[in-house]
Amino acid sequence: MRRLRESIEDRNQYILYYKGVIQRQRGVGFLIKASLKNQIKEFRGISDRIAYVNMTLPGYSKDWVIIQIYAPTEQANPCDLDQFYQALSETIIKVKNNHIVVMGDFNAQVGVRSSGEENVLGRFGHGKRSKNGQKMIDFVLEPI
Repeated sequence: MRRLRESIEDRNQYILYYKGVIQRQRGVGFLIKASLKNQIKEFRGISDRIAYVNMTLPGYSKDWVIIQIYAPTEQANPCDLDQFYQALSETIIKVKNNHIVVMGDFNAQVGVRSSGEENVLGRFGHGKRSKNGQKMIDFVLEPI
């Protein structure tokens, strides 16, 4: 999103939520149809790299939590990447009794699937796996 501060704005047919700490750097957010306004229970900004929206949807007994992420790049300090994944793990644990979707930019290339990854990676991967790609695969293979 690259917008400074945390805000919820009505934009005619949409609701815009965003969180950013540094002007023109990083940031996460959501653009949700205004017709879903009454289903939104909560927007929560964890950091300028992780935010989520908690919603009730007709026909589902559990809420839906959509977690939006923007992971550090390959050039980032390894501690920053570890802190990001720790915060993401804590966020997932916090909302684990719901339906969960994690989406966004992992800044990762997962490449071709390896043995044992069939439950987390499709068969149409391409190219080589980056360090961030390996970190992402390791994360989704961890039990929470």
